[in-house]
Amino acid sequence: PASVKGARAIREALAGVPVEQRLRVLPAAHALRTAWSRVGWPPAERLYGRFDALHFSDWMYPPQAGGLRSTMIHDLIPLRFPQWVHPRTVAMHGRKYANAAATCDLMFCNSDFTAGEIEELLGFPRERVVVARPGVEEIFTAAGAGAGRGAGAGPGAGAGAAALAGRRYILTVATLEPRKNLDTLVEAWRLLA
Repeated sequence: PASVKGARAIREALAGVPVEQRLRVLPAAHALRTAWSRVGWPPAERLYGRFDALHFSDWMYPPQAGGLRSTMIHDLIPLRFPQWVHPRTVAMHGRKYANAAATCDLMFCNSDFTAGEIEELLGFPRERVVVARPGVEEIFTAAGAGAGRGAGAGPGAGAGAAALAGRRYILTVATLEPRKNLDTLVEAWRLLA
């Protein structure tokens, strides 16, 4: 279940992707998802009908009666460094991790390091962890559209890209919080400059 705003974002993100969407819109969706995860009833099939697989996010772990079960784990910071996150985040992710380790057929993560931590900290078999590295479209690489013509020359490039033409820069989309380790990124940049 998603909020009205969340459902709109999900539909926009999946526009053009050939999948059947079974999205329920509910007010107070976060509170309902949390309660649904913790109570463990009803199974997702009661809301969505039969499905082959359920892949759940960081923010909920809905019960299910059948089908493949998987989740994505980006990092285990709330377990490894709980002092870096809000206590509510530690509690929420701790419950999700415990449920995932006990109920998932597969877990996905974005690095070999995180795969190792899933095995070490959650006791989840490494052979059931799939590393799905993040990727970007070629337009965002040095060889992408506009390469050799200066930043901002490619389709969709805006004034911000043009302002960076010929300059070195760092781009991060991380939130500004200690667990993102941005101080190390800035220090590495200083050392390379």
